[in-house]
Amino acid sequence: MVDSGIVQSISGVVKAVAGDGTERVLQVGDRVLPNEQIVTGDAGTIIMGFSDGTSMDLGRKASVTLNDDSLNPDSGTPQQAVQTLDDAQDEVAAIQQALLEGKILDASILPATAAGEVPVASVSGEDDGYVVVNIDYMDPRQTPGSGFQTDGINVSFSEIHKELLLQPDESDMPTVGATTVLPDDDDMPSISGQEVQLLQESFENFVDARGWHIEGEGGASIVGDHGVVWVVNEAGLEIQRGNIGGSTASDGDSHVELDAHDLNHDGGTTLTVLSTQVNIPAGEATLAFDYQPRPADPAGSDMKVIFAGKEVLLDGQADGS
Repeated sequence: MVDSGIVQSISGVVKAVAGDGTERVLQVGDRVLPNEQIVTGDAGTIIMGFSDGTSMDLGRKASVTLNDDSLNPDSGTPQQAVQTLDDAQDEVAAIQQALLEGKILDASILPATAAGEVPVASVSGEDDGYVVVNIDYMDPRQTPGSGFQTDGINVSFSEIHKELLLQPDESDMPTVGATTVLPDDDDMPSISGQEVQLLQESFENFVDARGWHIEGEGGASIVGDHGVVWVVNEAGLEIQRGNIGGSTASDGDSHVELDAHDLNHDGGTTLTVLSTQVNIPAGEATLAFDYQPRPADPAGSDMKVIFAGKEVLLDGQADGS
């Protein structure tokens, strides 16, 4: 019988839908109940653990109903036999020994596959199978008895005698003239640089409705809208949608607040540290992002950015103090 479970890890927006249609957004530590439907969003993933020691994970844009069919798949359909590691190692050792002894490996005598339906060397019907082709090395070496005798290269050259002029007549000395050609500037090759985008990211699709949501509180890895993996500290990442706290996004509907709510009420830090890794090529690299201080607290809205070993502090006060 299906028992309730606990959300162990979550990323993005994941909802639990009860039988009467009631929805709730899941967080780490929430309980999932029997016959609830778990639905993940465009960027949502979830891992749930159950009292019997089993776990279930669900990727993006997926749904599952917590019942006996989904949690106990072996209750109605027999599973295939699982080959143990020792059996697999013994089988590989036997094949290697046969090859060392010069035996021909006949695939038709091997054990049936895990499904146990079609042997390796059988054909069940038209366009529905394959056969094994054995190519034996017969050592086909022989000495040819026809043609022409071949020899190596045997060519000699007579010695060349050089005449040494100890005092040549200067009037007979040849002269060489040199002409210098300067290229026109228009003919000089030019090398132009090309801008390459190394990273682009947003968190637009984590919140569906107006309000705020804490992602990864307690420390976690978060995958953004463009597939970049970010590491967040114990404060988590607060994503706000709409005009929350008097601030709106410069583009889209969602923005990030770097002083997150303490949703778990554990008394930990609420200042967010968000980081990722990117390979920076030789040359010049530019980091661009949107930033605005809180309308009600510009003095407490400073932000530190570290990029390629360079540290920049953004002062939230208008006068720069």
